[in-house]
Amino acid sequence: MQNNILETLKAAFEHSPIPYAVLDSKLHIIYTNAALTQKYGNLNNPMKLYMLFENVDHNAITNYLKSEKNYELICDLPDKKNAHIYLSAIFSDNGEFEGATATLPDSLESREDMLDYIDRNGYQMAINRELRDRVSMMFSSVYALSNTEDLDKSPKVCDFINNINQNCYQLLRVSDNLSRITRLSNKNDHVNLELADLSEYMRKLVSAVICLDNKEHVPISLDCPMQMIPVRIDSSRMEFALVNIILNSIKYTRDGNKINVSVKVVGKNAIISISDRGAGIPKDVLNLVGTPYFSYSHGDKYETGFGISLYIAKKYVASHGGNFLISSVEGEGTTVTISIPLDDDDDMGTDFLTLRSPTPFEPERKFSQTRIQLSEVCYYPTL
Repeated sequence: MQNNILETLKAAFEHSPIPYAVLDSKLHIIYTNAALTQKYGNLNNPMKLYMLFENVDHNAITNYLKSEKNYELICDLPDKKNAHIYLSAIFSDNGEFEGATATLPDSLESREDMLDYIDRNGYQMAINRELRDRVSMMFSSVYALSNTEDLDKSPKVCDFINNINQNCYQLLRVSDNLSRITRLSNKNDHVNLELADLSEYMRKLVSAVICLDNKEHVPISLDCPMQMIPVRIDSSRMEFALVNIILNSIKYTRDGNKINVSVKVVGKNAIISISDRGAGIPKDVLNLVGTPYFSYSHGDKYETGFGISLYIAKKYVASHGGNFLISSVEGEGTTVTISIPLDDDDDMGTDFLTLRSPTPFEPERKFSQTRIQLSEVCYYPTL
C-alpha cells in the first residue's frame, strides 16, 4: 500500500473511538488504531486478523471489494460469535486495488448478554452501541466515496459529501454524550484528578477552540494570568465542561456577540468565567438550565438539543469539588462561572507541575474531544 494512503488513513482514524484496521491487498492487517488495540489486543499482529478469514474465499472477497467497494464479513471474534466486520475497499490514484479498511463492532456474545447489558445499563448504552457502529460505517463510506477516482467532484456533490461528514461528527457527539451521561449513573465511574497548571491548561484549550474557526465568526478572547495556578483536575472532564459552555455561547448568538474567557484566583479557589453577549436566557427558564433533558427554543432561530451537555458539565465540575453558576439577561448575554479549589499541597514544586501539566488539545486531530463537541458550530476540513 502506498505510504501516503496509509498515512492519511492513520491520521483520520488514529484517535477514533471506533475499533478500526487497515488491510493490504492480501487482507493482511498492517495498521490498527488505539481503540482496536485496546479492545482486541490479541489481533494486533500481521497475521491474526487474516486468520479470521481462513474459512472464506479470499479471492472472492477481494474481487467483490474491487467491484462493489464494500463487503460485510461474518466471522468469529475472540469475544463474539458471528460478528459483522465491515470492509471498505481502498484504491490508488490510478485505480489499483490497494487493500481495505476494516471496522469492527462492539462485543456482546449472545442475545442473553444483550438483555443483561440493557438491564444493567439502560437503553441508552444499547442505542449508543448501535449508533457508534453506524457512524463508523458512515465515516468509512464517506472517506471511500470522496477518494473514488471517477467521482463527480462538482461543487454541489462536494457540498453534499461534506454535509454528510459534518453530520457524522454531530452523531458522534450525540453518542459521546450518551456514553457520558450513562457512566455518571455507574457507581464504578470515578474522576481522575491530577495536579496541573490551570493557566497553561486554559491557554491551550481556548487556543484549540479558536483554531477550529466557528461558523458564526464569534470572536473569542482569553484573560488569564501567566503565573502558575495549581489545581487538581480531570483533564478530559474539565475540557468537556468548558468546551460545552463555549459551544452554547456560540450557538445562541446574535449580532455583536463576543466571548471572553477569564481566569483568576480568589482566596483558595480558581475562578473561570465564560461571558458572552449572545441571545441570553429567559428569566422564567434560567433555573431549569442544566437540569437533565431540559431544553428550550429561543425564537425560531435556535434549535433545541437533548438537554444533557450542561447537566454533564455541572456534574463534572461538582466532581472536582467545584461550583457552577449561570447568570443571564435575555437579549444581553450570559455568564457561566466555575470555581474549583486550588491545590494546597505546599510540598509540590514547580517541576512537578510542569511535568504533570495537561497535553495540548491538538485541534488538528480528526477525532479530538474538542472537535467532536464543537461539531455543531465549527468548520471542518473539506474532504
